[in-house]
Amino acid sequence: MARLEELEVWEHSMKLAKRIYELSDHITKEKRDYWLADQMRRASVSIPSNISEWVWRETQKENIRFLIMARWSALELKTQVYLCKMFDYIKSDTKNQLIKDIESQIKLINGMIRWIKKSM
Repeated sequence: MARLEELEVWEHSMKLAKRIYELSDHITKEKRDYWLADQMRRASVSIPSNISEWVWRETQKENIRFLIMARWSALELKTQVYLCKMFDYIKSDTKNQLIKDIESQIKLINGMIRWIKKSM
């Protein structure tokens, strides 16, 4: 098994979490929406956290479970980005780039799930 820091799926999720934290700071300071900013932070941090759990789990069933939880968090984050646009907290180009990055993250996670299932 590769080291956590060598996994593209984890590295991508860390970069995404950083971008979301930067965006959520803006939402908190400029729009005073602490709830949405907090939810976005939690979802974005949950993605690499669950991927980390996957790396250290013993069984393939556990591995898949934690990757699915990471995918759920990514989907939750995707909805929150759409809400940010709906509330005019972000511009369309920011929303589009974040959605693209989140969908890329989901594809990486799905690829890991498929890889584990093939090895079962």
